[in-house]
Amino acid sequence: DSTLEALILECNLIKKYRPYFNVKYRDDKRYPLLEITTSEQFPKIRVVRQARNRKNRYFGPFPDAGAMRRTLKVIQKVFQIRTCKIDMSKVAERPCLDYHIELCTAPCTRYVGQQDYGEQVEAAVDFLEGRSEKLIARLEADMEHYAKNLDFERCARLRDTLDDVRRIV
Repeated sequence: DSTLEALILECNLIKKYRPYFNVKYRDDKRYPLLEITTSEQFPKIRVVRQARNRKNRYFGPFPDAGAMRRTLKVIQKVFQIRTCKIDMSKVAERPCLDYHIELCTAPCTRYVGQQDYGEQVEAAVDFLEGRSEKLIARLEADMEHYAKNLDFERCARLRDTLDDVRRIV
């Protein structure tokens, strides 16, 4: 549909078929993808270069790695999905740093149940699939609530997050 999509398709085909005379885009790197490990009990989000597990959800490719990192930060801020590599089969004694800086709801310590955490993940998947109207409406309502309660620091954080979400959308 656009020249950017045509360029991405061309690069992927060159990497796949490796034509002899076309060496400009022939490298072993691939565009980054966002992976949500839906095959796990408590899914995590991470950056990968290749889709390996069909049970997981992949979003991308992102030709601009900076935009992808900003998207990941917004998803962490808003949906609080874990990014750690902690073994989730055991219950941890204490949560990681992401919990304390409000980037994770600490499923490793079971502070959040599997069903509630699953709802967070589904909301993030909806956002990545382009259904962001509910999220924007929720952030605006929360921002108004905190403004009425004179909690201006949280209101400012929500305003910045809302700006980031709108920029990504």
